[in-house]
Amino acid sequence: MKQFLFISLLLFSSEWISAQTRSFEFYDYDDVTMEGMSSTQSYFFRVPTDTDLSQSYITLNLAWSETLLMNRSFVTFRLGDVAHRTVSLARLDESIVIPLADAELLDDNFLKLDILTELTIFDDRCRDMLARSLWLNVRKNSEIYLHRTGVIGTVNIVSLLPSVQHIGLPASVGKNDIEAAAWFSSHLNHHYNIPDAEIVNYNQAMLHSNSVIFGEWGKLPQRILEKISNRPLEGEGLLEIIELEHERENQSPLLTRHLIVTGIGTEAYNRAVYTLLDHNQSSSAFGTWLKSRNAVAPFETPRLYRRERLPLVDPDQTPEILQGIGVLQSVHNFSTTDFGFIPANLEFLLSARYKAVAGRQNAFMNIYLNNLLLTNTRLDHGGLLRLSTTIREDLLLPFNELTIEFVFYPASGECEGSVEDFFAQINFHESGFLARGFYRPEILSFYHYSAVAYTPETVIIMDRELTYDFIDVASTIVKHLNDNRRNQMEIYPRVHFTSDFDNRPLPDAPVIGITRQNSSLFNKFSRRNLVTSSDARIISENLNRELFELRDGVNLGIAQVFWENRQPILLISSMGPQPGAGLKAVSENLKQNFGRLNTNAVIAHENEGHFFNINQYTTIVEREAGFDVRDWFLQFGYIILILILLLIVVVYMVLKRSVLAAREQFD
Repeated sequence: MKQFLFISLLLFSSEWISAQTRSFEFYDYDDVTMEGMSSTQSYFFRVPTDTDLSQSYITLNLAWSETLLMNRSFVTFRLGDVAHRTVSLARLDESIVIPLADAELLDDNFLKLDILTELTIFDDRCRDMLARSLWLNVRKNSEIYLHRTGVIGTVNIVSLLPSVQHIGLPASVGKNDIEAAAWFSSHLNHHYNIPDAEIVNYNQAMLHSNSVIFGEWGKLPQRILEKISNRPLEGEGLLEIIELEHERENQSPLLTRHLIVTGIGTEAYNRAVYTLLDHNQSSSAFGTWLKSRNAVAPFETPRLYRRERLPLVDPDQTPEILQGIGVLQSVHNFSTTDFGFIPANLEFLLSARYKAVAGRQNAFMNIYLNNLLLTNTRLDHGGLLRLSTTIREDLLLPFNELTIEFVFYPASGECEGSVEDFFAQINFHESGFLARGFYRPEILSFYHYSAVAYTPETVIIMDRELTYDFIDVASTIVKHLNDNRRNQMEIYPRVHFTSDFDNRPLPDAPVIGITRQNSSLFNKFSRRNLVTSSDARIISENLNRELFELRDGVNLGIAQVFWENRQPILLISSMGPQPGAGLKAVSENLKQNFGRLNTNAVIAHENEGHFFNINQYTTIVEREAGFDVRDWFLQFGYIILILILLLIVVVYMVLKRSVLAAREQFD
């Protein structure tokens, strides 16, 4: 039986390696509308180093205006700045496949896809530039298929990291192992766009190629130790790539490759972990092994945790040139957490140059925040634009989209025979956001949590008797705190066990608590929203009805945020006979909704998630033994009221009939 299970896992591993299909939405691309006579849209995808591009492709799902002249409108596709093909809409299907065999990757294994449009309705430039129905959509359900071979052409640490999908930990995990897994999981998400690396035990990790295995030298399996060729000295951390051979029935052996992160003793092991997390060192490790004696802990590295001025883009990005006629847009995304706090007031500064506009021409500049118009101005012959606009706190969302729009149309009669377009260039170095003041919400919610909890003092406290689901929840929270941040704005929360605080108070810092519902850690927080640790009901006094019922016998995961001693607290707990099942359910809900809902509690069971705003109008009633009048009324009160109404109607009808009979007799 064990041999059959092992072979099945090997077959599953090889199937996973062979293919990877992901939608554009997975890469945070939404539906894109390309408007005007000509426009360009660029997409960037990180390609794992074990990808066979000759068997990979992109499937684009498109839609376009029905008013277009199909045989006079064209779409051009470029791969890595090299033209791939140009197709007229008359010969283009709404779903088109673009092979990647000839694609040239950019630095850091990025694939660039450009889509360029040339659209027309009247086949007349002057009439087309006034038309509003020149558009083509690129759907977010478009997909990129990558054929994964599991084989890296050049074997080194640099080439292996972009392909990691599994993180291996020992069976008996310590604080250092949990920190290594949570921090490295966030590192993969931040630097390599790998948000779903799975944390597993050694046996599972060894079955998946390109996994990273953490552990002190004494915890590693003998099978791994025998493959390590560079045994570290005392005090040395070691990163080394090894290969393992797995026997398969009636097939050739399966070779898997792994990066081992280890050291003899805790200090040496930590040095290896710190070296891996140092992007400057790991991204330049072109060998198969690396030893470290002088690594700096990431939480001790000087970092920028508060940023009052946020550039529009990273400083090394080249200025963007907008050229054409009609509506020209430059779209930029930012998060309130990019500042490291929630600004009370935010000012946007724009510096741009543009082609001088004659008096009879129509040219405007508009700025939108999340599709709301902030300001607009008319362009003139000056050619230089500097302005600022204030963004109120109530207009900010956790994730925001700022659109800078230039609108240009020639004056009547200037179009004929003219091929000269309007152009504008935004100065990225001088344009950006200026934050003033700190906003502290009175009632903490998931909506604001990541910004107020973003501090190097944040700690994780969890039960010592844990499962891998506890560690997965910790890594999910750390990834979220470090999501959408500039390179020098990452935090590395230290891990503590609940027993560390049995005889001393909790630290005066933001706390991420991961525990069981009836633990000592759960009861240390007096301001929590869901105060119960047993069977209970959540009742809305406004609606006078039960919202949710908690049962000890059901596997539930509960996450809640609140203020405790002026510190933001995120408490994640589980109920039921299987704590890991509840934690896994709430972890999946947090991945999808963290920072997007203005609620302060979530209860999850299997694939269901229920979000609540616990406030003064919400009552938590614990279920007591014996007869509960309120519970009985909530269940049967409406039935009783209906029966009373029916009784009143019957009595009324009887009395009415008696009155009528008496009147007839009198007459």
